[in-house]
Amino acid sequence: MKARHDPKPWRHWADSELPIQSLILGAISTDARGCWNWIGPRNPNGYGWVRIRGKISLVHRLSYQNFVGDIPVGMVLDHLCRNRACSNPSHLQAVSHKENILRGTGAAAANSRKTHCKHGHALSGVNLVMVGHSKSERACRTCKNAASRS
Repeated sequence: MKARHDPKPWRHWADSELPIQSLILGAISTDARGCWNWIGPRNPNGYGWVRIRGKISLVHRLSYQNFVGDIPVGMVLDHLCRNRACSNPSHLQAVSHKENILRGTGAAAANSRKTHCKHGHALSGVNLVMVGHSKSERACRTCKNAASRS
């Protein structure tokens, strides 16, 4: 009799005696970029998850911890491939939360990469001024001065 492929291999994790590495490798689909795409459930942000002994764990974190080692205290994992469903440990890097945000595609990351204001003035040297409630926003001194004169 031919062995039947289990379409939901992750559902047996809570009772499994297999090493986590084997469980992860049994519930992924690899793609051309080398991503280990989790075929199980994903949270609303696209990260794979699994319940083990009543506790929900993110699969990319389990993968890193079981194939690489502990995630250093105060660090988060950055998906270098930008694919949140990926659990390939070679696509994951432990970085600070700030570094992870700045590597992303959100507004904070986009603004941090700007080298000039919308009027073409450099956002560096004496022309750079820090503004905002916590002095964490960059602004152009030339444009700020021009705005205060009008």
